[in-house]
Amino acid sequence: MVDESRRSLDNQRSDLNNLRQRGSGLLGVSSVALALATAVGGGSLERPWAFIAIGAFGIAVLCVGLVLWPWTFTFEMNAIAMDAIRSTTQDTPHFLRSVGHAHAGYRLSNVAKLKWMNRAYAAAIAALGIQVLALGLSAVIR
Repeated sequence: MVDESRRSLDNQRSDLNNLRQRGSGLLGVSSVALALATAVGGGSLERPWAFIAIGAFGIAVLCVGLVLWPWTFTFEMNAIAMDAIRSTTQDTPHFLRSVGHAHAGYRLSNVAKLKWMNRAYAAAIAALGIQVLALGLSAVIR
């Protein structure tokens, strides 16, 4: 039970790291899309597509900022918490079961944060799509 709960927390840590890496990459791509959208439009802010691209870039930056923000996650139990559980019982199976339940609580707390971070990442992807659309429109409509 303890090994499985630790594995679950390790998987969450990996998911968080992957999400943050993808967010960083998306921010770079979004910056390039903004630069191209303004360059293809002649560097002029007279066309509405440039404003749409800038607004979408701002949304992407905000959303990726939420993903990269150093939110507090708990992936392992500290020694103080383990000593507190150990002091309540001398029975090893009960101790291991209690540690497993504590890990499950950490997992549930992390799931809620990861869910919102994934939604922010999805919104950033949508903003990038809007930027690419604005890039295409600025290239076609002159």
